[in-house]
Amino acid sequence: MPLVDTQVFERAQSLMQRWQLEEATQLLEEARKGGLRAPRLHHELSVLYAQQGFFAEALAEIEAALALEPAHRANWHHYLALQKNNPSQAVSAAWRAMHLAYADTLRERFDARHLSVARDRTPARRLKVGYLCLDTHLATGRFLWPVLEHFDAAAFEVYAYWCRSAVTPAHEARYPKAAHRSILGLGDEEVAALVLRDGIDILVDIAGHGAGNALPALALRPAPVQLTWLDYLATTGLETVDFRVSDPVADPPGAEAAYVEGLARLPSVAWCYRPHWETPPKPRPARSSREVVFGSVCIPLKLSDPLLETWAQLLSRVEGACLRLLGIPEGRARERIAGRFAAAGVDARRLEIHPRLEQQPFFEALADLDIVLDSFPFSGATSTLDALWQGAPVVTLAGSLAHSRSSASILSALGRTRWIAASRSRYVEVAAELAADPSQRASQHASLRHDLQRSALCDGPGFARAMERIYREKWTEWIAASASVNASVRPTARADALLVATPGEPAPGEALSATCRGLLDVLPSHRATSTLFWREVGVLSPRARANPPERVPVAELADWVLFTAPGQPPAEPIEGTIPASLLERFDVLAPFGVDRLVNGNLASAGRGHASGVAILADGDDRLLVSAWIPRAMGKCVAISGSCVLVRRALLGRAELSLRDASSEPGFRFAAAAWSHELFRGGARLGVACALATAVRPAAVDLAAEYESERALERRFALERWSQADTAASPVKAALPRAAWVRMLPALESICDR
Repeated sequence: MPLVDTQVFERAQSLMQRWQLEEATQLLEEARKGGLRAPRLHHELSVLYAQQGFFAEALAEIEAALALEPAHRANWHHYLALQKNNPSQAVSAAWRAMHLAYADTLRERFDARHLSVARDRTPARRLKVGYLCLDTHLATGRFLWPVLEHFDAAAFEVYAYWCRSAVTPAHEARYPKAAHRSILGLGDEEVAALVLRDGIDILVDIAGHGAGNALPALALRPAPVQLTWLDYLATTGLETVDFRVSDPVADPPGAEAAYVEGLARLPSVAWCYRPHWETPPKPRPARSSREVVFGSVCIPLKLSDPLLETWAQLLSRVEGACLRLLGIPEGRARERIAGRFAAAGVDARRLEIHPRLEQQPFFEALADLDIVLDSFPFSGATSTLDALWQGAPVVTLAGSLAHSRSSASILSALGRTRWIAASRSRYVEVAAELAADPSQRASQHASLRHDLQRSALCDGPGFARAMERIYREKWTEWIAASASVNASVRPTARADALLVATPGEPAPGEALSATCRGLLDVLPSHRATSTLFWREVGVLSPRARANPPERVPVAELADWVLFTAPGQPPAEPIEGTIPASLLERFDVLAPFGVDRLVNGNLASAGRGHASGVAILADGDDRLLVSAWIPRAMGKCVAISGSCVLVRRALLGRAELSLRDASSEPGFRFAAAAWSHELFRGGARLGVACALATAVRPAAVDLAAEYESERALERRFALERWSQADTAASPVKAALPRAAWVRMLPALESICDR
């Protein structure tokens, strides 16, 4: 009897837990051939392909999962983590934008919950520091001990939040000075509420996008200062996280371009290591260069094709040397590696491929390696320190992003910078030089553990003091910054100041107040922002109506054509007239700006928009309005929406894409593509508040939007995610239809001029 869907996934999970990856992969591949269609199938296959080193296949599967569920958190976390192993590494701006695209799925959750807790703002007072998701990864415990054992209890009170385990007496016995909490099984709101109840001042995220992460809770900002450190080695993408803790080598000057957060650099290194096994140093047998054993101790996914090609070149240069690879599962993972070396002309007898080992046998195996070869583009960290502890030199290639510079950071702190290469050719040279010098290898084998123990990499008390200096510095900065609405301060601190300073009544004037515009800039989804925005629009409305612009009935626009998306009502704008000035200044108009797309806008109109004006229910005269006043106020380069008003003289064959659109998303993307082509031909694109039409709420076809967006990127040769930074969440409100009509002149004065 064939297995049902749930049984298939349960069986696959069981096989994966036993590290029977080949069998699990075959099971899911057979299920797909048998007709199983589910987003989870793509996700699980992606994980399996990744664990066996097949990056391209893993990426294709997770992209298929995202196409079906664009906002699914697990899909995003796996997609972003997978990109660290992409042989074609993204530039800093694209890396940042990629993570901002994930943050768009949480942007409407951005909040400032910490303001609900009264706290003493004295700079020197005892601070509460919380470490969130400490057990996200098996290796994180090797680096957490300084901040949990050696913190200054007179100056700091420490809370440990465990995400994958319940709190046991073992936790309290190991770290008795800290207070322990388990967030296993808690929802995001519950996690945030727990942090608020504990009154945490500095919240340090350990997981990033790792397993069991609490990023949605961080989006709620339950602590005034939020940092990320240790496991993920990249930006979270969240503007509610203030800083990433790093060091000058992992993130040298200029690295800020890859981050949404600021960088808080420790003076030496961001790693402080404790080995799993206190094994005594083991002398290595004396070997000539022809007998050297190179070693790989990284997971199969890190064995990129460029890396294997480089290793093949090394083996060709160092005759007689062999390469021992640890942790490779049987099946296609080994076949891939053997095939790459065979294609490069390397004798199979020079490869030793071993399975995954338990901790003690793994450490013993490390002690028999002469030189460990680090992976690229995703560098090692724990494996690098384990190898150094066991006396093996490590050769690394330092890339441009932090995840490709961990070993470089570690080796720099250890004073072994000569083992850091800046190119693949130099990587080969460094490894070959070590192989050719038995005396140097013997000297390093004898001294590495001693030097490591006496370096900053094993100085727990010193590391704790350095972290605490960062906490105190950022706390003091927040006290000062949260009292200022200056646009140059961190967005989160500025949001705090603006929320505290929110006036009871809007200031008189002809435009939105500075406070309102500031909140729209840094915290557009906050309820206080929404309240203030609509209150000020209400005050501006009588003034705008007192000096109304000349208006023209839409029905009388003989030189214009109004296109409406499928499923929308006939072309009946809520306000039947449009300002004559817009008709003079523009050639194509869309309702209140561009619609927000799933993963960021193709191109920002740079004005403001109503993403939807919807009748809430039969017989209900209220409208659900979503308005957005974005940061930039530049000219439109593309427009979209449920309707488009176009000069008749511009119509041509391209209009067929609008007339033939079979869905509302298809219409909007066709409008974006066509209007962009018109823009490139010199047409002037604009927005008109009066064109917002009344429509009934409808389910959003995220898969259709995702595919349409990919099609647009291919059509215009746009780099993926390149426009994600333009996305923003709207300010929402439900208001009577009559109020909407009354407010139109004020909205036009804000957005259309």
